[in-house]
Amino acid sequence: MRSLVVAMVGVAAAVHEDRLAQIQAIRDTPGVLWRAAASPRFASEAPGASKSLCGVKGNWKEQIQAAIERGDVHNFEEDANVQVPDDFDSATNWPQCAKVIGDIEDQSNCGCCWAFAGAEAASDRMCIATNGSLMMPLSPQDVCFCANPDGCGGGMIETPWSHIKSSGAVTGGQYQGTGPFGKGYCADFSLPHCHHHGPQGSDPYPAEGKPGCPSASSPRCPRTCGADASQEH
Repeated sequence: MRSLVVAMVGVAAAVHEDRLAQIQAIRDTPGVLWRAAASPRFASEAPGASKSLCGVKGNWKEQIQAAIERGDVHNFEEDANVQVPDDFDSATNWPQCAKVIGDIEDQSNCGCCWAFAGAEAASDRMCIATNGSLMMPLSPQDVCFCANPDGCGGGMIETPWSHIKSSGAVTGGQYQGTGPFGKGYCADFSLPHCHHHGPQGSDPYPAEGKPGCPSASSPRCPRTCGADASQEH
C-alpha cells in the first residue's frame, strides 16, 4: 500500500492514495458546498475501512412508514407553546436513572450499532417509565443476534423495537461484565472491547482490525443465560 502525507484539518496525516483520490474528486465536483477531508481515524486506510461499523441498512424510511401505517409508531406533533430549554441532560433530569443513561456500551468491531442504539435507549426508557424501579441494561447481545440473522452484518432502525415489543429482551451488560453494572446479568456482549478513536489515556484496548479486535462474525442467538447470571433465561 502506498500513501501520501498531506495536511488536513490542521493535522499532518498519511492518507491512502485511493482515499486521497476520492477526496480530490469530491473537491473538484462543481456545486459541492462542503469540503472533503480525511478523518484521522481512517486516513491511512483505503475507502471502505469503516464499512463494518456502518450497520444500519437501507430502506429504513419505508420500514418506519409501514410501522406508522400499522399503528406501531406514532408521528411526533410539535407543540409550539412548549418552552424548549437551551440545554438538556437526561441523566440530570432523571437522576434516578443516571447510571443506565450514562452506560454507553462498546459494539466491538461489529456492525450492530442498530441493536446497541435500540437496546440502550429501551433500557433508559424502561428506567424512566418506572421511576428507577427497573434500572438494568437490556442485552445488545440478545437484540443484535436474536432480532436479526445478519447480526454484525447490519440491521434496520426499527428492528430492535419490533423485537423488544414482540419477544422482549433479556438483561445483559458489557463484555465480561465490565461497565457500571458489572456481572450477573443474563447475556453480556460476547465480543471484546476495542478502541475506536485511537488510544485515549490509559485505554488498554486494541484497535479495530488489530490482534485482539478482529472483524467480528455474528455469534448465535443466546438461548440460555451465562454461567454467572443470577437468574435463568
